[in-house]
Amino acid sequence: MGKMVALRSLCRSVRSVAFNRQLLRHPPRQHYSSYSTGAVARTLFNISPPTAKHLSSDDYGSWGLGSRRFSHGKSFDSATIQHLFNHIQEEMPDRLEKFAFEMHDFLMKEGLEEEAKRLFKPLFVQKKRAKVPAVAVLTLMMNTYLSSGQTDKALKVHSHMLATGVSPSTYTYTLLVASLAIAATSDSDPNLIRYAKKYFLEMLDKGMKANKVYVRVFEGIACLETKEELREFLELIKAKGFVPDPDTFDLERHDLEDAIKGMKLFHDLENTPDMEMQRIFRDWRIHGIQKQAENVFHALVAHGNHDEARELYVKQFSERCGHHMVVMYTCAMEAYINAGKTKGALEVYQHMLAAEYAPCSYTYAVLIKALAADPSFFGDAKKYFLEMMDNGMRPNAATYTAVLEGFARQEDKAAAEEGKEFVEVMMRKGIVLDAKAVRKVLRGRPEPLVTRVMDIISSM
Repeated sequence: MGKMVALRSLCRSVRSVAFNRQLLRHPPRQHYSSYSTGAVARTLFNISPPTAKHLSSDDYGSWGLGSRRFSHGKSFDSATIQHLFNHIQEEMPDRLEKFAFEMHDFLMKEGLEEEAKRLFKPLFVQKKRAKVPAVAVLTLMMNTYLSSGQTDKALKVHSHMLATGVSPSTYTYTLLVASLAIAATSDSDPNLIRYAKKYFLEMLDKGMKANKVYVRVFEGIACLETKEELREFLELIKAKGFVPDPDTFDLERHDLEDAIKGMKLFHDLENTPDMEMQRIFRDWRIHGIQKQAENVFHALVAHGNHDEARELYVKQFSERCGHHMVVMYTCAMEAYINAGKTKGALEVYQHMLAAEYAPCSYTYAVLIKALAADPSFFGDAKKYFLEMMDNGMRPNAATYTAVLEGFARQEDKAAAEEGKEFVEVMMRKGIVLDAKAVRKVLRGRPEPLVTRVMDIISSM
């Protein structure tokens, strides 16, 4: 009965799951929300190797197991895994073959042609449908359980794989390590990140190419462990001959504190409950934010803030520390603003202040303009405009015009008077309003609004 329940559950999952082609870069929502297996690591794998009939040397064909079971849990044991294995081979050949080709394509893309050929050559040379290698069958099972949040069962399949003499592929380890790291941060479960580290190290010990899966592991450590533990892990993998891509993470020159904060920020952004923003921020993982970051620098230079631009540039590129945190926060704010979500942008700004990063003039500019355009946040716009000036930054015409528009948009005498008082404050702080520049910013606005703004300015 237990086997039939497990079989029906697996079959439903296999039919519904979207395979993890882009797990490292663009995981679907369930990888973040559906892991509820905080107890997984407490029950993980004290395995007594079952008496097994090992695979043939080419790892092809079905295989049998003796009667011994894993030392914990009878609901999902060695015999159950074998039963599911046989069912997938016999009843789901099309799905299995599709998954095998996905594994093959992944390996080829990673430059692992020899491994791809060794595992999947029969699929290309045999005229009749070839037996898919056992590692692909078991990896499909792992993939299915990981995608449906059943991390404990996926880990049992992996341990079963090792106990029966099946060598996990690079794809298998990549899938497992990334999924564990994602589940760990999703569940805030430090035990799972320890297992992600374990299998990553096991991957290195087997001489496998670790691709970008290490980024997920680093993020998990950053979110759940200490800076010292991350440093220890970096030294450990370095001792094993693995050095991360310096464009992603420079061991020699990276500011570890900033790196940890940056990884935590990406994690927080990706796990926002706002589904639209989730898609945007997860797209960043695929394509990066280089274009958005360059916009920050270009805007600073265009507005004459060369020193700020130079400082951020040196930090970001010369020291190769990844994107500067102020740039990352500013890009995140702009993402919310472009999506019409002013409140989200303000929350990112407040998060930046809490993390003790000082905004640059462009950060203030994009925030103030967005706040001023929304009547619900106009008070915040005035507050941060004054804060910007108090911090010695000079707002450009577009920024102070946005605030003046906020006063004019209210269409009442009291707001107009407050606007005039606000202009006086600006002037006392050394800001000289440029009426011509204001008119240029207001080009295309309704004429009554333009008139009210210019009345506020001309009264001074």
